[in-house]
Amino acid sequence: MNIGIVTSFLVGGLLLLSILFFNAQIQNHTQETTLSTITNEKLESLVDIISHDISRIGYQYTNTVISTLDDDEIVFWGDIFDNDALDATRVTWSWEKPSSPVSSSQNPNDYYLVREGPTSSNTDDGITKFPVSYFSIRYLNAVGTATSNSNNVKEIEIEIIMESPEPYFQNGNVNTAPNYYRTVWKRSFFPTNLNKNYY
Repeated sequence: MNIGIVTSFLVGGLLLLSILFFNAQIQNHTQETTLSTITNEKLESLVDIISHDISRIGYQYTNTVISTLDDDEIVFWGDIFDNDALDATRVTWSWEKPSSPVSSSQNPNDYYLVREGPTSSNTDDGITKFPVSYFSIRYLNAVGTATSNSNNVKEIEIEIIMESPEPYFQNGNVNTAPNYYRTVWKRSFFPTNLNKNYY
């Protein structure tokens, strides 16, 4: 047997394996990048809406502003769009775990975060759903201590984790455990209308 031919086959085989491995890495990286971009864009849209709502808590409303304050649900009143006291409306944000898994997602951690309330100055109450993997609210008083008394709430801390609906696999190997791209957002709000009487 010709040693040169055997050597050529070995080198060629190793080169082919290297190319295939490199190609799998490129595909995996491309998939991860695409999932991260889509997930970040979705989270950004959600954050814009929830930030707008929370900043308007109690605006043009004089009764009990927050009627429900749970760690996965908040119900409050405020003039969300019109700057008109007659149009103060009720808004609810609630995470529907474990009752409402996202059927369109491959991610078993996805459950709907549901917003109920007007979506513009010209619409009645509507329901909007966002798939998230974690949602938590903390209610703090003027000295930063957790409180369950809606009249004492001065700060609202919200944390959201959103994961990609589709998995990616280490080195493109579908026989490994699936990974889901994860992005985290956390922010404390100090709504003006909850703090206007605090000195």
